[in-house]
Amino acid sequence: MATASEDGTVKLWIVPEEGITKDVAESDAELRGHAKKLIFSKFHPVADYTMGTAGADNTVRIWDISAQKCVLTYDEVKSTATGLDWSHNGSLLGEITKDKTLNVFDPRKEGQAMTANAHEGARPQKIVWLGDSSTILPTGFARTAERQYAVWDLRDMSQPLIMKRLDDYAGIPVPFYDEDSKVVFIAGKGESAVNFYQFSTDSPNYLDYLHAYKGKEPQKGFSFMPKKVVDVMACEIMRGVRLTGKTIEYVAFKVPRKSGTF
Repeated sequence: MATASEDGTVKLWIVPEEGITKDVAESDAELRGHAKKLIFSKFHPVADYTMGTAGADNTVRIWDISAQKCVLTYDEVKSTATGLDWSHNGSLLGEITKDKTLNVFDPRKEGQAMTANAHEGARPQKIVWLGDSSTILPTGFARTAERQYAVWDLRDMSQPLIMKRLDDYAGIPVPFYDEDSKVVFIAGKGESAVNFYQFSTDSPNYLDYLHAYKGKEPQKGFSFMPKKVVDVMACEIMRGVRLTGKTIEYVAFKVPRKSGTF
């Protein structure tokens, strides 16, 4: 497990198989290099002991965890990151920043790989890769403060495939993607709903609204658990975790079936 801190370090913790049974005060390893606070830390989806981080010092770094050292630094970024995500196979690292710029880095090379102008609104933007395709989905705001989504094809970053109004909510939209079902989930801080959409390159909108989960309390945070915990016999495709002001709630997302068997 990794924690990113305001002192500019990433601390790494080894969680025993039986779980944590007592308070742990000392980390097992530490990564130092950022000059200002850390904003994001993301494990590589394929390569062991590899991590990407972004900090308030306007740098993106690639780390060799086993050696506890930074192996690659991108310092040409002009603004602070508001979103960071590895591609499906870890060949690219996407970042979106406060100056409304979408950056795509190739960790096998030095220097910035690709850049594009993202949403025009002033509020923070987020990104998610759309599985093993060459497309990336930023979410943000228009100048009029309405929520938007966009789909970019890395083969042509001159303009997005689509940039369109998302919905009527006001919170910062945080996207998640399930490659197996091709479903995009949008959760907003301060909202009680999680909307989900079908992603398809055959659709003129690329995203088509499916349904929404609505809780009783606004969420302060939202994430998904690993796929191994889902109950496939109950047609569960994803299991989310909502953090509210008073509770931690588990949310099961299921595909309805006419029959009780597959």
